Amino acid sequence: MARYRAFEQGKQKTSGVIIGLWVDPPKGTGKKYYVGYQFGNNHQAYQEVHSRVYNRLAVGETVKVEYVQDKPQLSRVDLRK
Repeated sequence: MARYRAFEQGKQKTSGVIIGLWVDPPKGTGKKYYVGYQFGNNHQAYQEVHSRVYNRLAVGETVKVEYVQDKPQLSRVDLRK
């Protein structure tokens, strides 16, 4: 909870680019969908997304990214349309 609060209080917004999309495991049950993205000064991260979101994304697409300026490893893609 403290991490979430710190993120919400200190977040910045910028644009980023999707650099990868993958499913783990690729076959079978229990699949999780991920989007990898790059933003700012060559920062890279990934996050889990819902399959419906995953299916509408494409590598190279520009997305909105929220991050903590002092800790850019704390980031997320804002996928709200």
